[in-house]
Amino acid sequence: MGKAERATQEQVAQWTPKLVRDRMVEAVRWARYNVGPTGPSGIRSAMPSYTPSLDDHLTEGWGLPERAEGVELEDKVVRIALPPDRIDALVWALDWCRLYLAKDHPGDAVILNLWLRCRVYRGNFEVALKARGFPASRRHADRMKDRALSIISQKLDEEGHRP
Repeated sequence: MGKAERATQEQVAQWTPKLVRDRMVEAVRWARYNVGPTGPSGIRSAMPSYTPSLDDHLTEGWGLPERAEGVELEDKVVRIALPPDRIDALVWALDWCRLYLAKDHPGDAVILNLWLRCRVYRGNFEVALKARGFPASRRHADRMKDRALSIISQKLDEEGHRP
């Protein structure tokens, strides 16, 4: 293996701000669609819902299963479950702001989190900045976001994590 091939492999195995951004956006989207809202809620079961089969209906003497009118089986949303190691990686990506920014760069962490929220929920970043009373320009907020992504990528490389 030549120097050029090794250099290419080392570049591929490094975190970049763009890669960090993509992973964080993916993690927030995953959390939005799979985790649901946070905070207090009613009592829920952690068990999966039970859908009896035709044999279960007949064995228990329930008769034939009935469907409500207008509801087709094809209307159900099918979600493909991610493997546990991928879920761990997404949860870890959600924690990067706390781990690498909150203590030393709290302003950058706030701006990055606001940008992520606007990106995932399709909000206007500039309007969100003005609504929160951010005193500087949009360009300055973009620089803060870019600096936050850069800090996270550098910390991930320093700790030896590989993309």
